[in-house]
Amino acid sequence: MGSQPAENSFPFHAHSASWLNAVEGWFAQLERRALYRGIFTDVADLKVELQRFIRVHNRDLAKPFKWTKSADTILASVQRAKNVSPN
Repeated sequence: MGSQPAENSFPFHAHSASWLNAVEGWFAQLERRALYRGIFTDVADLKVELQRFIRVHNRDLAKPFKWTKSADTILASVQRAKNVSPN
């Protein structure tokens, strides 16, 4: 019954990824604009506010993502990264 080291997992999250920044920004807006000072007496009230926020955000604030590089440029970058990576 010797002690074995615990297995730890450290998932990698690319905090500089533009899509992740966009998601974090959206949730920050949700908190500031819809939830921070809200008083919700039940789950139904919370759902109504979440749906209202999403509807207004999609109608007035959402902007489509615009790619700034061509697919060929992105794929070439991925290939270079694969060639450098030991895996």
